[in-house]
Amino acid sequence: MTSASRTSLFGKAREDSLTALLPYWEIQDGLMVLNDGRVELGVGLEMSPTLFVHTAYMEGFVGVVKSLLRSGVPEGTRARLIVEVSPAHPSRVQHYAAGWAPSHPTARFLHERRAEAWWSRWQREEILEKRIYLTVLFGKRRGRRRIPFTKEEWQEVVAEAKRIQERIVQIASAYRIRAFPLGDQDIFALAYRYLNPALALSEVPEYRQTWQRYPREAIRRIESLRPPTLRAQLLKGEVDNSYRDALYVGGMWAGILSMYTVPDETYAEMGDVLALAGGSRFYLVMDFLHEPHELALRALKARARRYYSASQSGTYVDPNVRVGQVETEGAITHISQTGVPHSTWVWGHGRLQVLGPPGTPPSPGRGTGS
Repeated sequence: MTSASRTSLFGKAREDSLTALLPYWEIQDGLMVLNDGRVELGVGLEMSPTLFVHTAYMEGFVGVVKSLLRSGVPEGTRARLIVEVSPAHPSRVQHYAAGWAPSHPTARFLHERRAEAWWSRWQREEILEKRIYLTVLFGKRRGRRRIPFTKEEWQEVVAEAKRIQERIVQIASAYRIRAFPLGDQDIFALAYRYLNPALALSEVPEYRQTWQRYPREAIRRIESLRPPTLRAQLLKGEVDNSYRDALYVGGMWAGILSMYTVPDETYAEMGDVLALAGGSRFYLVMDFLHEPHELALRALKARARRYYSASQSGTYVDPNVRVGQVETEGAITHISQTGVPHSTWVWGHGRLQVLGPPGTPPSPGRGTGS
């Protein structure tokens, strides 16, 4: 009886309102406000390809990324790096075809053939666009849901967000990385494309703030009084989670590959390798938690004591224990001498979300399942 009931639960569709589950409250002054009072800012990043650059440039680039996370993102906050890859908008192909009208017959013939080849590759979803964003979630939880900010409180939040954005832009610009703060419409467009993958090539509607609210009884009687909330504007497609292998979101199948630990090593242009698994539509999302200085130092000292106790056991000592003790003591010495944490970042979560066209759900054996 018990086993049969458990089996039936797996085959049963879990129905719930995704609109009610989203933590979004409002977007204002370039900030996404969550239900618990925390806010999230966004910065867009534009980087040049690094496939053919010199090794010294890549070493410096890694240092800039570390500096960006260490100095640009405050302690106790979560930074999220989002890489969005999707087919290019058809306007890019149209601009290429209409951007030049050569008078010479040979040049005109070559241009037409190139435009046709460009359009053919776009139809096969081989012309892709890559967008990179860095978001920072900061602020304290305010206890109950949706407690309004006072005018002074909101001004402090906006000022803190601008300071964080300015630091990120300054550090990125020093290494020729174009960085720009995201506005209300930019943040709305990012969330809209993520939640409606089948509408990624369509025009993103203009975001409208919820300017007036009515009592629920009045809305039940007069449906037209229902305000255009942020969550209602974001969700334009259906969600079907009745399949165990994939999630059906807005007309497309979504599979997720998750990473919970940092890889031993990576290399330049590794995103292209991930693109082979993701096809023409995918999101690469990486979360980083910036631990407070004191907590990191306390954890290092506790680790050093454990290594010391293991090394003084009087029996065989694993060489990894000695290596770990030296590295931990080196990190503590670095913090004591410079006051700068050697490594206070914790890998929170990384995931690759793969999107596929309508049809049969993707199979985990093909590398697109969770």
